[in-house]
Amino acid sequence: MKVKYCRIVAVVTALSALLAVLVLKLVDKYSALERMQAQAERIFRKAAFNDIERAISQESNRLEIQDLPVRYLSDVDWGQHRLQPLDDARKAVGFNMEPNRLSDDYRFCVKEIPMEGPFNFTTKSLNPCWFNSSHQLQCIPYFYLIGVSKSGTTDLYSRINKHMHVFNDGWKEKHWLDFSRYYINKESVSYYASTFSSFTEIVSQQINDKGVSDLVVGDGTPCYFFFSLYWPCYEGNRGLTQPRFTNADVIYKMNPRAKILLSMRDPVKRLFSRYMTLLKKNASSPLFFHQSTSRAIDVYTSCIKVWSARHCAYNGTLYRIVKTRLQEGMYSVFLRDWLKVFPRDQILIFKFEDYVSDLPKHMKSIFKFLELPPISNSTLHAILTRGAKNTLPPSKGKMMPETIDLLQKFYRPYNKELQEILGDSSWSWGYE
Repeated sequence: MKVKYCRIVAVVTALSALLAVLVLKLVDKYSALERMQAQAERIFRKAAFNDIERAISQESNRLEIQDLPVRYLSDVDWGQHRLQPLDDARKAVGFNMEPNRLSDDYRFCVKEIPMEGPFNFTTKSLNPCWFNSSHQLQCIPYFYLIGVSKSGTTDLYSRINKHMHVFNDGWKEKHWLDFSRYYINKESVSYYASTFSSFTEIVSQQINDKGVSDLVVGDGTPCYFFFSLYWPCYEGNRGLTQPRFTNADVIYKMNPRAKILLSMRDPVKRLFSRYMTLLKKNASSPLFFHQSTSRAIDVYTSCIKVWSARHCAYNGTLYRIVKTRLQEGMYSVFLRDWLKVFPRDQILIFKFEDYVSDLPKHMKSIFKFLELPPISNSTLHAILTRGAKNTLPPSKGKMMPETIDLLQKFYRPYNKELQEILGDSSWSWGYE
């Protein structure tokens, strides 16, 4: 009996030891897998940049800066798909799929997104609203403050919303055109209209009570001006190396009478302000900013030597690699596209520097452009005297002189084009 018991104990001990060894091996293998994944991501990121560097250094039209073909899901997959994957390279090394996560290289499209509109807007509302097939009222913006970032857009939007006929829903930047339009179940204009549901309820109530509504609403997303980086997903852009249609076309299709506001700032100061906002810690070093900017200029300059400024400005891969949003200051490239779509009298264009130096003049001009009912002097005074919004303290740092020279040299030809487009020499910002 004792011998049998000892044998059982020995077997259990041996099995326990074997199990312990297997567990240790599994842990070690899992750790190795984690190390391999981390290494793979580092290699992927390095390889991605090297591929771009090689592509833009080759004087050959065979090389595509847009380094990956656009991939679309079938209609069946679209209906069944619940998670939008990261790009193939990241999936290949074991990264989990995440909901509503867009591809890092801007080349993955869950579906070609159609442009919708125009709609049969009701004459009972000053704001563009219509009744859908279910007889429910839906509304989209009356005006768009399309840009550019760090050019007083938050301050301006908050002042416009103080007008008694402008509804403030507390959500300045909807980011539908530049981001959420490419998420699953958010691609339709109906979804976009749903983000203005509070406003729509009030308009509906006013129509029921008074027969008409003179209330309007806006979208103050300052990225709309330049951020058409998901253009391969737009209807009509398939198979192209640069966009035929941009955000301007999407807005025009929805509402050809939309009113567009555009504030532009000295592109050098704008870039620095934006950089300081995004990278508060590292950007405090003038040298760090100079190095990042110099690298960005090298990448875009190399691209433009092979392709065109427009091709490179709309290149999502370069945008991902560079990260400084250098191309946002290539104003003339983007403005040409907006003016191809909208009549000049539907876009109010002004300099940020002029706006802050003569606020009363510009607020009156903006309200007049928006064709809003007149307001009392006391209301206008309250709008003009409220504190400025979203400003950086002057102690945030300064650029190195050589950084300023480098950036002014890069932006000078685009400023010159801007002067020609607008017929005004003051848009040089003194870069002569």
